[in-house]
Amino acid sequence: MKFSHLIFVLPLFLSACLAPTSNLPRQTLSLSWQNEQKLPIAVSQIAVSYDASSSFFQPENGRYVQDQLQQSPAAALRQWTLDKFPRHSSSPLQVSLEISQATIEEQQTENNATLGALFTQEMSYHYNGTLKAILVVQNKTGNFRKEFKVSSTATGAASEQSTLAERQRVWFNIMERMVNLATDKLEADIAQTSFPQE
Repeated sequence: MKFSHLIFVLPLFLSACLAPTSNLPRQTLSLSWQNEQKLPIAVSQIAVSYDASSSFFQPENGRYVQDQLQQSPAAALRQWTLDKFPRHSSSPLQVSLEISQATIEEQQTENNATLGALFTQEMSYHYNGTLKAILVVQNKTGNFRKEFKVSSTATGAASEQSTLAERQRVWFNIMERMVNLATDKLEADIAQTSFPQE
């Protein structure tokens, strides 16, 4: 079965897959790349693609919750790309970001019996976040191409008695951690690479 990719080329617009959920309480991101410092290379074009097929089918005995956040992991990584690369029309370099997975999976599991839970069935929520992407920097003539692969994970948990708002905070923290891990690695790898200027 072949799945289509969602592709963005500047000017970029968020699809429904990356759109925030308006009825959730707004949360403030504390991502490590949210500052004015740009990456040391200018590019003439940025393209972002997100293969959403990784979340088309719900996991066995669980569900994906990342699209219930104000900003999904895929949207946050897309925003990093737009924020960090200075753009100049005369630059020979082009950037493409290919996101292959950006999910937060929720599993509900039964706790081990304890003295306080011998006669009750206590459940808890466990979350696993996964972010995978490839950033490609290449020139227009095709004689330079550099790939930067990144993969990050983060986990969290919440009790059965937790409110929806409390679980959303867990999802949000997972998203922050794995996006920060991914972008920190990308920035470090890019800083160690020489790029053609012409």
